[in-house]
Amino acid sequence: MDVVTLVPETEAAVQLDESNLRAPSPPLPRPNQVHAVTLANGLKVWVQPHPWPPDHVAVGLHLGVGSLCEDEDERGFAHFLEHMAFAGTRGFSPDEVTAFFASLGTALGHHHNAVTALESTRFTLVLPSTAPPVLQRALALLADFAFGMTLPEPEIQRQRAIILEEIRARLDPAAGAQETLLQALVPGSRVARRHPLGSRAAVRAVSRARLAEFYQRWYRPGLATLAVVGDVAVDDVLQEAEGAFAPWRDGGPSPHPPDAGVAASADLRAVVLRSRALTHVEVSHRAVHPDPPPRSEAELAGRWAARLAWWMLNRRLANRVEGGDLPGEEVRLSSSALVAGWAVTRAVAVAPRGRAGKLLEPMLVELHRARQHGFHPLEVEAARAALTTAFRGAARDYPRRPAAAVLADLLAAAPRGTPPLAPSQRLALAEKLLPALDGEAASTAFRRALPADAGVLAAVVPARQGLPTPREAELFAAHRAAAATQLASAFDLPATQLPIPRPLPGAVVARRDHAAPAVTTLHFHNGAVVHLGDMRQYPGRVFVTLTLAGGRIRERQGCLGITHAALLAAQHPAAAGIPCGVIRDVLASRSVSLAASADEDCVTVSVTSASDDLETALEVLHILLTSARLSPTALRHWRNGMGQVQQQIASDLEAQLAQAAAALLSGGDERFRLLTYADACAISWRVAQRWLAEEICAAPLEAAMVGDLEGARMADLASRYLGSLPTRPDRRAQLDALRFLGGTAAALTAEVRVPRVEGRSALLVGWRAAPWGDRRSRHRLKVAEYVLARRLQEELREARRLTYSVQCSFSPSKAYPALSLLAAACLLPPGRLDEAAAAISDTVAELAARGPRPEELESARTFLVRAARRAAHDPRQLSRLLAEAVYRGVDIAHLARLDEDYLSADVASIRDVLRTTCTPERAITVRAHPQR
Repeated sequence: MDVVTLVPETEAAVQLDESNLRAPSPPLPRPNQVHAVTLANGLKVWVQPHPWPPDHVAVGLHLGVGSLCEDEDERGFAHFLEHMAFAGTRGFSPDEVTAFFASLGTALGHHHNAVTALESTRFTLVLPSTAPPVLQRALALLADFAFGMTLPEPEIQRQRAIILEEIRARLDPAAGAQETLLQALVPGSRVARRHPLGSRAAVRAVSRARLAEFYQRWYRPGLATLAVVGDVAVDDVLQEAEGAFAPWRDGGPSPHPPDAGVAASADLRAVVLRSRALTHVEVSHRAVHPDPPPRSEAELAGRWAARLAWWMLNRRLANRVEGGDLPGEEVRLSSSALVAGWAVTRAVAVAPRGRAGKLLEPMLVELHRARQHGFHPLEVEAARAALTTAFRGAARDYPRRPAAAVLADLLAAAPRGTPPLAPSQRLALAEKLLPALDGEAASTAFRRALPADAGVLAAVVPARQGLPTPREAELFAAHRAAAATQLASAFDLPATQLPIPRPLPGAVVARRDHAAPAVTTLHFHNGAVVHLGDMRQYPGRVFVTLTLAGGRIRERQGCLGITHAALLAAQHPAAAGIPCGVIRDVLASRSVSLAASADEDCVTVSVTSASDDLETALEVLHILLTSARLSPTALRHWRNGMGQVQQQIASDLEAQLAQAAAALLSGGDERFRLLTYADACAISWRVAQRWLAEEICAAPLEAAMVGDLEGARMADLASRYLGSLPTRPDRRAQLDALRFLGGTAAALTAEVRVPRVEGRSALLVGWRAAPWGDRRSRHRLKVAEYVLARRLQEELREARRLTYSVQCSFSPSKAYPALSLLAAACLLPPGRLDEAAAAISDTVAELAARGPRPEELESARTFLVRAARRAAHDPRQLSRLLAEAVYRGVDIAHLARLDEDYLSADVASIRDVLRTTCTPERAITVRAHPQR
């Protein structure tokens, strides 16, 4: 539970006095990448040329109106208007809006979206074309959102039903506890009483007249910012923006949003809550403090001093938790924006059980130690190196940052009134300011952000019978005990090098060069296969993916979940004689990220690295694949986490729906049931460590290294760190024998009763479909999925108002042919399951009978072809595809022509594959109901 989940996470601002600096602080430079103008009506227009991806442009409109602007009887009006924007304007009927996006092959939520928050409403459009007519139409649409909504009465009634269902689907028992925590943190403020979804009473009572009055009052050009990012010319955009938005008149002075009522934390208070939504104990110390946007180098240095403090404290806390010296599964310090001008800093400890005071006191002791003794110069040096590395990576990667992400940065800065600094500018400032920030600056920032005797001590515990509820006095006692503790200075010196010798290179036994894509494949004597691709789309970056065959597919009763448990070694990398903290320290000063996941029949390890840091990244991989050591603390926390997950999914309609479907499709195969706490407890450290060493680290290995590095250097590193690994066994025959599941060829149905659920049911209607290996059918079913997603959204949400959202997916299984499924699923009111099931079946039957309409087919092909071509030319995605090419039997030459199957899809072939797939005997229907 987190009291600030309504706003995006951002760094906290803690100001340093300019008197602490040796000279007066200069102002921050003007952002050098954004062209900013203000139209005569007061609308701010920001244009940023950014040619990635080529021929794309992202446009967004930020309006300074959110749920904080609403009166008590208007709660939800801002969000309601967001919905009404797509329900008809002077220049666009709903059908015309849909047709415009369909013509571009875009997807709702991915390419065009809208969101309402506490202080803003934002509309964003990502356009895969920079043609003048496309940009003109997009700007005209945003202008209509701003001052051309028609608010038709029938659409108000339609959207009212949809929004009420959204409130029912998204507001859970955690919302009440969240509101109480916010009230304790900022007593008397509007923040806790203004959830953007609004209140059911206000949404039910909204009239067209009231909505129109709210629209006219708050949708003002003086409160708005238009941002355009992409492969465009500035003058052309400004001319089009002027033409589209010049008619927007302010109609008088713009209103001022009401004061949020937020003030800095002064005294220390305590609050204890019980939550039905929580499955673990959470204790925290939280405080609110001013968060003005930095305007001088001194103010920016204050922010960065706070970030140094957070980094050092989180490093200390992580090491204490890892070593078993600090109770709790996670103990962490962070800051985020609350509302404009204010931030909240929190130290949070989480544990599956235990007394709140016993969990809170050790965390407060560590914070007290930092306040009392500060930070060691070597800690500060490591923190500065980590922060500088982050800034350097952001500056290097910025030219290939997607236009949509850059647009999000601009819209996030819109409330401040000035565009954000370019990453290159931030890097230059970091190189200037960070060396002067010492331990005292970090200590000062920490003390101001989270004062020892101000804020809120909070405990949130699960509302379960038999679990003791602490009293506020217990929290105060923990605070007093921590403050009275006599402490010595204690810290772990940061490591800078990995204490291992360089391995000797392995021998290459076969090599093949591919023309398109330009890839070299090396076969090593140990059985490892490595694909190398020198691609310069992301300067200074290399993407590495490893596929280790086996894992979950080999699990059986008594060891279910063991692959997930063993992969904790990638989250907490350690080896014999090399503690986790050492590897974490070394990676912190390098631009390297590491992740691992357990797929159906393999383990995937992904590494993103700066070209200069690739050898360090491969050193870590070599350690993990030869001598990885599973952390007993991490395994214990994972077991406890599985207990929490089991409690959560027991009352989760969607989880129970998915579990029932998996049981039906697999014929009850034990590998596909949800893991339980008992399963997790059955996995001992010794057994998990053996599985890690023998089943994962020694598994058949295929890898890909793609990015900005010469092929010869890649080959040398691959030979040294992957070719030198122990010999890989051949497990193909063993794995193939595990791919065939039991079951029946008849229609499948199931009914599930879910406890602690009220007012909602869940439905899945689907058909067993072509496996991943059937490439032709797979691609045609992806086209059908795209078309069905739009048709079902229109039918179930817009026409019948059965659900807020319906999910349509085609999931081809790579490991188990029987698990491939084309399905639609949704949450909806009890009593309407049969209607929804019939509507889904009828929609699919119609598509199978007639095939997609020409405009639907063109939209789907445009979207999918674009995605396929992007995958073929994107080093990150190509790395993932190459790393399983031999394992999946994929011709590497085909990876350069991923779009061919979509281009060849036509109405007849899609109709034929649906007729083969969507038959009565292949159907599967699952209903999940509240338990009576």
